[in-house]
Amino acid sequence: MKENLFRTRKTIVVINAQNNKQIQVYIKDIVAIQPEDRCCNVMMKNGAMYLMNMRLKYVENNLNLENIIRINNTTMINMEHVLEFSIQDNSRIELFLGNNSSYFVSRYYIKNFRRILL
Repeated sequence: MKENLFRTRKTIVVINAQNNKQIQVYIKDIVAIQPEDRCCNVMMKNGAMYLMNMRLKYVENNLNLENIIRINNTTMINMEHVLEFSIQDNSRIELFLGNNSSYFVSRYYIKNFRRILL
């Protein structure tokens, strides 16, 4: 029974940069994904940082990450971790996440953000 529970939860393989080992993390625990060189930083809700050996564009287009959307050219966030948002100047939206971080939704990606909210 326990094995079936783990199969139903969606996971993704990331790299622990401290020991260069691959581990599986739950997608629901990912807060944000940002590019760094030819990799992506994966920020978790517990504060841990991991790497994915792929570009942000590949992550967005090829991985089926539920509730994780692109909000600007350098950031994808998990909508489950958005606590609140506020409208800023120049039609931008600032998002406040559960790990005390904030990000801006650019005007280009705002339509997609609104579609997910509705």
